[in-house]
Amino acid sequence: MDDFELEFSDVVLFELPRFEEAEAFRARFRPRRPGWTHDDEQVWLFAVDLSETPDDLAVLLREAQDLLAERGAPAVCFLLDGRLYELEPAEPEYERTAKSGRAA
Repeated sequence: MDDFELEFSDVVLFELPRFEEAEAFRARFRPRRPGWTHDDEQVWLFAVDLSETPDDLAVLLREAQDLLAERGAPAVCFLLDGRLYELEPAEPEYERTAKSGRAA
């Protein structure tokens, strides 16, 4: 594994479509989580350092989904451990409740 891979093994890198989403992510996460932001003309990159807490990634991704839903933003891509994933906004609470009620 080279130095570049090691550098990103404990970082989640979000690809955000607009400046407004980058600002919302910054406002939500920067007070508590270190990282960096970079604009690349057509996309905003927002990196969050993961902590040693076992469920930190899950908590971060749920909070990011909630933020996307609050803003009415589309799904975004994120990079983790060299793999690209898509993160959908959280479903509204009433949709989650309706789906779980139908499954019963």
